Amino acid sequence: MIIITGAYGFIGSNLVRTLIEQYNQEVLAVDIVKRPYLDDLHFDFVDADEFYSNLKKYCLDATVIFHEGAISATT
Repeated sequence: MIIITGAYGFIGSNLVRTLIEQYNQEVLAVDIVKRPYLDDLHFDFVDADEFYSNLKKYCLDATVIFHEGAISATT
């Protein structure tokens, strides 16, 4: 399984789509909000707070983690 934090941002969402459509990978998407523009794909989603609270549980089966999550608003 591949974990992608920031899965609904610009880079993360394109990475999710590419890994699923072109490479048929199992993906766990992590973000603070779930948006509809990836609804046509099949993957697991977990809220960022839940993911970081149970990091060991989610990372046991991971082969790679792409950390694309960031908070760009500073105000």
